[in-house]
Amino acid sequence: MVEISELEKYDAADFLKTPEDRAGYVSAAIKDGDPVIIRKALQAVARSLGMKAVAEEAKVSRESLYRSLEESGNPSSQRFSRS
Repeated sequence: MVEISELEKYDAADFLKTPEDRAGYVSAAIKDGDPVIIRKALQAVARSLGMKAVAEEAKVSRESLYRSLEESGNPSSQRFSRS
């Protein structure tokens, strides 16, 4: 029997290669309606693109982006600081 610790870690960001992949992933999360699932989908998409690049495009600091998308984060209540 395989132990859980022996399994490779799955990261959705590794499979989000195209804009269509990313849009479909976020759309599915939104349809689910769970804010935790939506946050995780947004985080995966941002990681698939590169957090630094997303922060620059959004004109926010990378740290603010990380904080808003982390497990205890809440993007709707996060005050973004401009970079």
